[in-house]
Amino acid sequence: MIKSDCHAYIKREDLVLELSQGQSKFISGEEFQSWFSLLENQSLDFKPGRPRLIHLIYEAGAILLGSKPRAMDYYAIDTEFESASIATRGNSNFTLKRTHGPRFGDYLKSFEQVQKQLHAGNAYQINLTCPFDYQVSGAPETAHNFMFAPSAASFAQSAYWPDRKMSFLSNSPETLFTARPTQAGQWRVASKPIKGTQLESEQAWEILQNSTKDKAELLMITDLVRNDLNRLSHGKAVVDALRARLDVPGLVHQYSEVSALVDAKTSVGELVRCLFPGGSITGAPKLRVFELINEIEVEPRGFYCGSTLFWDGSGLSCSINIRSAQIDWAQASARFNAGGGITVQSEASSEWQELQSKLSSLEKALIQASP
Repeated sequence: MIKSDCHAYIKREDLVLELSQGQSKFISGEEFQSWFSLLENQSLDFKPGRPRLIHLIYEAGAILLGSKPRAMDYYAIDTEFESASIATRGNSNFTLKRTHGPRFGDYLKSFEQVQKQLHAGNAYQINLTCPFDYQVSGAPETAHNFMFAPSAASFAQSAYWPDRKMSFLSNSPETLFTARPTQAGQWRVASKPIKGTQLESEQAWEILQNSTKDKAELLMITDLVRNDLNRLSHGKAVVDALRARLDVPGLVHQYSEVSALVDAKTSVGELVRCLFPGGSITGAPKLRVFELINEIEVEPRGFYCGSTLFWDGSGLSCSINIRSAQIDWAQASARFNAGGGITVQSEASSEWQELQSKLSSLEKALIQASP
């Protein structure tokens, strides 16, 4: 098990928290099951002695789903911090420039592979993503400045490992789950899958409401998440919101909220195994789609489309890391990813434009790290 120092920032509600003096454990494939078994022995009402941040790499989903994972150096990063405090904005000049990425023709080939699987009846929806490379400059210690801007999303985060010269940056608005105690002694677990995206405009919400394709996507994933939570709650999961509006910088989304009341002794590992990886960034049925994605997408997703769990004793919150980037400061380079859900109704050109809009949203958000 490799260890490393870490400094992180996370946004929770309207606050940016600084997590200081962290010690990270990088969990390899050989170590993952034994490490995860510890989570399966820690109940929701367990109070960790220190703030804890767990990064689950997307490819860890294969292990939890019982499939063969891609070879990765690590599948999770588990960090305990000495303290958490209200963060302050630093001074920095963060810039980025796109240097490489697929063209529409490249995307079209992958899109057609997805359509072939959909028409063969092997899946109902497949989330297709692409990597894009960037040149970056700035100070890693202040790359979190974007989190103070109005464009910062609800699960914005920044984590930096100095000895690795590596950062994870995310401006994700998507909730894999939150878990909070209720007065009755149970815990309310809620998940908010996002499906459907339009560029911000006066007509954006009306377009989403009238889109049969976006409606079908969201209903499909809402049903998948409800089924996942039913396994935890003996069939008592409920849909609290369906096709609700979510505004993020430059974009309008639709989402659902699905919740369930579970026993306080439900384990954290059980909850993670139930919901991870998120249905919105895989598809339906989840296991088969996860395997198909590995066949269609040439490169691993890594931090992107994984999840980050924050656990501080007052409850748990876990993101789905869309709008996310991994930075190699030694090479002054970054890897961004973007994608979207594909159904038989999808059109390649419109999906490509939606992908570019999501990429642009992250670019603009991170540039706001500059004063």
